[in-house]
Amino acid sequence: LLKISRCICELQEPFLRGGVRELRPLTRAIVAQQVGVHESTVSRATANKYVMLPNRKVIPFSDFFSLRMFFTWMSM
Repeated sequence: LLKISRCICELQEPFLRGGVRELRPLTRAIVAQQVGVHESTVSRATANKYVMLPNRKVIPFSDFFSLRMFFTWMSM
């Protein structure tokens, strides 16, 4: 989980620093390839887990992989 979290932080650093306008589409497959595990491992590791953003908002890990959330946040 630590490797996956670090990978997400690196890939989404602009979002974490700049807010929702910087959120980029991300797939479990991309994270899996970067970390060197199977996509299903990323899915299981992040299922029902939450992360606190620098702005203190708590979101599920799944929001990083959701295109629906990406477009919802972009329309805000």
